[in-house]
Amino acid sequence: MVLAALAATAANRQRLHDAIDGLKSGGGTAGEAGIRGAYALAQAAYIEGGINRVILCTDGDFNVGLTGDALYGLIEHERESGVTLIDAAAN
Repeated sequence: MVLAALAATAANRQRLHDAIDGLKSGGGTAGEAGIRGAYALAQAAYIEGGINRVILCTDGDFNVGLTGDALYGLIEHERESGVTLIDAAAN
């Protein structure tokens, strides 16, 4: 995690961009653990009636933990909580 739950407002724009720009790839990617942690943060900061999202920034190489259909199943299950996922995978 590089940034705690934060509202996507104009006041937070630069902070969000700086966090994304500071990401670096390398080593193993525990996608399952990252996604589970992100959903836990999103649930803790949940805003009733708001747009509650997890933004996934990744190099696309999940090689530790759940992958494929099992990981998609986890994401589909979490969507029922009212928190959606946006994939910002690097290409």
